[in-house]
Amino acid sequence: MYGLPINFDANIFLGRQIESITYASNVIVISLDLGITFSVESSLDYLPVGVESNLTDAFPLTSTRLITFIGNVIIKAIIVEQKDIMLFFEGNSWIAIKDDSKYYESYKIKIGETEIVV
Repeated sequence: MYGLPINFDANIFLGRQIESITYASNVIVISLDLGITFSVESSLDYLPVGVESNLTDAFPLTSTRLITFIGNVIIKAIIVEQKDIMLFFEGNSWIAIKDDSKYYESYKIKIGETEIVV
């Protein structure tokens, strides 16, 4: 809905490890080390290691294969169209967190005490 701030630098995620992934029917929370979290309330696409085509999680959610990313370290992070974030991992796996809602917040990023609403 809002997009990312113009000066946002996705390199802050480089080298960060996914410590936990929790979910409910309407939110997925991806927690990285150093207290960085993504609270995703929109859809997201991802490609786990060993899977041939990307998967999409959309709400309401009853299960997810995102948990296979726990323990993985981000080796590349990019911003797409100043609204989506793509996180890349070893083994050609990736997660795309998308700002695809016209009327509601799509996701939040919390870095320390700073929260960015997208």
